[in-house]
Amino acid sequence: MKKFNWRDFTEIFGIASIVGSLIFVGLQLNQSQEIAIASQYQERASTAVEYYASQMQSEQAVAEKALEATMLNERQGHGELVMQLMPGRDAQMAYSVLVC
Repeated sequence: MKKFNWRDFTEIFGIASIVGSLIFVGLQLNQSQEIAIASQYQERASTAVEYYASQMQSEQAVAEKALEATMLNERQGHGELVMQLMPGRDAQMAYSVLVC
């Protein structure tokens, strides 16, 4: 049998070191890929939240405008009733008070 000398031992140690470093690099690449996917998922979720929040705000604004229009229509309806019940200048003053 052949004896191991220092050169053989260092070659085996070097090969084991290279294999270990390649495994470590592979694990780092896998971790980096998982982080990138998680970051993309988080960005998509953030974009979806912003989109739905803007939709809710626009719906709320539309609802507020509709409420204002309804209230204005009701005021104008009352004003027209006053105009019918009180013809003349007094009715115009009462109507202007109701609309404002």
